[in-house]
Amino acid sequence: MRTFASNPLNTPDVILFFGTRTGKPREALLQGLKCPFCGQSGQMTGRVTPHYVHIFWLPVFRLKLFREVTCSHCKKGYAGPELSPDMVAALDEIQ
Repeated sequence: MRTFASNPLNTPDVILFFGTRTGKPREALLQGLKCPFCGQSGQMTGRVTPHYVHIFWLPVFRLKLFREVTCSHCKKGYAGPELSPDMVAALDEIQ
């Protein structure tokens, strides 16, 4: 009998799919926040997108959260270190 692949431990061959992927983003209008750029209030939209480690496309644990806030009036976007403490507190309510 001829074998095409050597398997010195005589263990079954296994394929393991793993990696990272984004989860379902959550978006909400952030009432009471004022845009630092244009000064309009009530125009800020927040979005929180989780990133997961997955095995066989099933999320195992959350790796990080991507947070962003956009003003619908001036279209200015804020993410990461640009987020003010008020924006972070409002985004914490979304998740």
